Amino acid sequence: METNDVSATTMDASAEGKESAPALARTQQTLDVALVKRRASAQEPSTSRAKRTEWVERWRDVIATEPELPGVWRRQAGGFHVHARTLDPRTGKMREVNWALPNVTKARDAFAWLQAELEKIRAGTVASQPSVSPQFRNYANDVFQRKLDLGKVR
Repeated sequence: METNDVSATTMDASAEGKESAPALARTQQTLDVALVKRRASAQEPSTSRAKRTEWVERWRDVIATEPELPGVWRRQAGGFHVHARTLDPRTGKMREVNWALPNVTKARDAFAWLQAELEKIRAGTVASQPSVSPQFRNYANDVFQRKLDLGKVR
């Protein structure tokens, strides 16, 4: 009976009817305190253990299963991956923004970049991109002038 001394004392006291309520209250209070401590330690993440992130391969990138913000996922290689769709008013079709942003360190920055890209699409404006190669008419004039200068025009 060495292992159950407390329970035996409580049982004997409850059988006699003497001091059963105070002994039972003390035992219940001890159990409540232990339970509260156990719950508190389970809820608080330990500083030695970091939050475990699950990864999944999606859009040819390894990203977290849950987004940090709407449309923004953390990449395993570092940075963020953004993905969203919106309606293009010029064509009436859905356009997709699906980019890996390896140099972005904050989820809010990636979210701001995503929203800016979506607004560009929704505005319907086309940004003129400089052409790398010259237009054919300009190229033809240059080639003709070069051949004239070299005397290779027949």
